[in-house]
Amino acid sequence: MIKHVSIFFLKDENKEENKKSLVKMLEQFEGKLENITEYQVGSDCMKRPPKGLPGVPEFGDVMQLIGFKNEADASSYAMLPAHVELMKLSESMIERVVAIDIQ
Repeated sequence: MIKHVSIFFLKDENKEENKKSLVKMLEQFEGKLENITEYQVGSDCMKRPPKGLPGVPEFGDVMQLIGFKNEADASSYAMLPAHVELMKLSESMIERVVAIDIQ
């Protein structure tokens, strides 16, 4: 099994509103994407510590966890029409995305 984790960092403008909008958009794709075995979406729910403290990581705004049964399914995900559509719909609110794939 491959797990794909994406952490979305949103632009500061309308951040709280955009956080809710992005979570809603991501949730709409649950069950509509091919070859997905697990799907979870959530937004940052904790008060962040002050920036600049030693050892404090950078916190994202929204997280998406997707499970695939194998590497081939995970590799094909980026070009799925639903994924491409999602990226077009959300690009105006996203500053950057960090992702990792693990087994």
